[in-house]
This record gives sequence, C-alpha cells and structure tokens, in this order.
Amino acid sequence: MFAVGEEAVSCMMGNDRLDDHAQAGAEIITGVDMSCLMHLDGLLRRQARPQRVMHLAEILATSQGPPWLMWLPSHPQCFLLVARLS
Repeated sequence: MFAVGEEAVSCMMGNDRLDDHAQAGAEIITGVDMSCLMHLDGLLRRQARPQRVMHLAEILATSQGPPWLMWLPSHPQCFLLVARLS
C-alpha cells in the first residue's frame, strides 16, 4: 500500500490535495476510492480541518433529488458535484 510504504510522500500529496480543495471552497471531498478517502479523512481529522469526506455512494444515497455534475473548464480533471444532502 502506497500510504504505508511511502508515508512522507503520501502525506505531502494528500495535504496538497486538501489545500487545493480548501482554496476552492469545498466543504465535502468525494471520490470512489475508499483507501484514498480514508487517507484524506485521517489528514483532515489530525489537522482539525472543517471539510469532510464522503464516498460518492453516500452522497447519492442521502441526496434529496438527483444531484448534478458540472465540468470545470478551468480544471479539466475536475467535476463539480452538487447535491442537496438530507
């Protein structure tokens, strides 16, 4: 597992990702890779950051009405997921 074998690099990459999300104003960080989400959640908790992590399935299961996706031309690797959570 990368996070165990390369702990320093993994933490640096995770913190860079968290900083990017914080700068963008994200309240929830989502994805589909549970090991990545658990790693980011651990970093958030240890640093007492206000964001939280949710798996995409959790968002879909708790959303009120269908969520929608928006592609961000300024960040072609990113999508904006908008959902009203219960």
